[in-house]
This record gives sequence, structure tokens and C-alpha cells, in this order.
Amino acid sequence: MEAVKKFENWAAPIVLIMAAVLLVWLVIKAKGLGSMLYKPSKFQTFHEFWIVFIPSLTSNIFCFLLRQIILCFFFRYSWFLVNSCIKYSRFYTIWSKST
Repeated sequence: MEAVKKFENWAAPIVLIMAAVLLVWLVIKAKGLGSMLYKPSKFQTFHEFWIVFIPSLTSNIFCFLLRQIILCFFFRYSWFLVNSCIKYSRFYTIWSKST
């Protein structure tokens, strides 16, 4: 448990360092910031952007929400699954007969 606490203290700085490394790699691969920042947009109007942005945002929110709900249910009922697997497993029947 102490190792987890120590890792938590270093997790945020490690993520920031890795993000900086990825940004540097991106700039090197794109041969500078100019090619990324000065390219024209693929959308001609603001309306074209919103037609793509709103469904994309909705699908991302739904994806993360669904994942959170599934994980909550999994961890809530996992004790039942573990107990059922142990109870009906071969090891449990052999172990219960020996005691």
C-alpha cells in the first residue's frame, strides 16, 4: 500500500513529462509548429464545424458514461461472482470435505 502512495505522488509529474516528450516528438515529426498552425481548416463555415462537433462530443460523453456505469456495476456485484466461482469450483468441494 505504501508503494501505491509513493507512486501517486509521482504519477502527475510523470504524466506531464510524458506529455512534454510527446509534444516535442510531434513538433520534430511535423518539422516545426508552422505546418500545424498555419494549415487552413477543412471546415469552410462555423456551421459545418458544429455539425461534426456536436455528434462527436455526444458520442465521447456517452462512451465515458457507459464505461463508468459498467465498472460500477461490475465492482458492486463482483463479490457475488467471486463467491459463486469459489463455491462451485472443484477446489472448494475438495477443501470443504477435508475440513
